[in-house]
Amino acid sequence: MHSKYADSFSSDLARARADLLSEYFNCQKEMASGEYRKVVGSGLEEGDRSTMYHFDQMALFKLASCKKQIDQIDRVLGMIKSGNYGICSCCHSEIGAARLRSVPFTAYCRDCQEQLDGQAKERVRRVAC
Repeated sequence: MHSKYADSFSSDLARARADLLSEYFNCQKEMASGEYRKVVGSGLEEGDRSTMYHFDQMALFKLASCKKQIDQIDRVLGMIKSGNYGICSCCHSEIGAARLRSVPFTAYCRDCQEQLDGQAKERVRRVAC
């Protein structure tokens, strides 16, 4: 990949990573403080327990989502550092800058991704029949 794109992607991804880490740690603090539990109530009523369970599940989903995105960013930053970013894992051709801007975590060029998607749809169709 061209170094000017790699530098731009790298700095954009580093900023996104910092934002995600901040969001991740804020979510952890909220869960640890139990602040939302104080708002819900005593937790003794069924509705309170249900609401707390819902808040817990949403927070855990948010943490998992942030972690997944941070891991993807770390993988991409490692690929940029090693010079492998923007190279299709399947056909080893260069992935277009426009695709990388829209799907920065992609490991495949558009053509290979379409082939993989087609194969996945075919497997699902065979299982469903």
